[in-house]
Amino acid sequence: NRVDEAAFSARMAASGETLRLLTVSENSLEWVMRHSRDTAMKDAIALMKDKAAFRRRLAPLYPDFFFREVALDSLDSVDPASLPFPCVLKPATGFFSIGVHIVASPQEWHAAVDAIRKQAGQWRKAYPESVVGSTLCIIEEYIEGDEYAIDACYDETGHAVILNIFRHEFASQDDVRDRLYYTSVAVIREHLADFSQWLDAVNRYCGAKRFPVHVEVRIAHDGTIVPVEFNPLRFAGWCC
Repeated sequence: NRVDEAAFSARMAASGETLRLLTVSENSLEWVMRHSRDTAMKDAIALMKDKAAFRRRLAPLYPDFFFREVALDSLDSVDPASLPFPCVLKPATGFFSIGVHIVASPQEWHAAVDAIRKQAGQWRKAYPESVVGSTLCIIEEYIEGDEYAIDACYDETGHAVILNIFRHEFASQDDVRDRLYYTSVAVIREHLADFSQWLDAVNRYCGAKRFPVHVEVRIAHDGTIVPVEFNPLRFAGWCC
């Protein structure tokens, strides 16, 4: 439903209550950032939507993780010899695997750059800059391992309460599509404790409270949980 912006702003100004927000589309985040007076919530949104800033914030947890932020127009200046392969090239602000490219070798680098530039023109027409950015990209190392999605909410104390866990299946190593997720009692029981502890550890660097989040992670072969991305103020729903 369309929200009366003046009435909403008046309610926030007059009420002493803390509003809890859950969105069904990241297109609404720009509106939330414009109207909310919850500075902590807006800081968490901004951090999670900026993948490079998020990697920098979590650097104490992942000191050896490779990533680099590069302007879309400057990708041709990147020397492929300086990159670890396989690596991932994607928008620094994004969602739903839009513009994500797995680059297996230096020979594939320039083709991936050409592809993401062409795609940028398409997503500019479909999404606001706050949802899928068209000016900055992030290059990061490819995380080997099984992928999972987590729906969780950080409570008033910043503790993570997990609501669901999904296993994300792919057709091949270079597949990035959000086609198949599934959940089960076994999936949840196997990972609930570890993911809960990990989400709490991450939030010591993020400070989110009263905050829904949809998280994509990979479990590396050595058992390390590595974030792929955090999606603020929403849960899953497109592919389940």
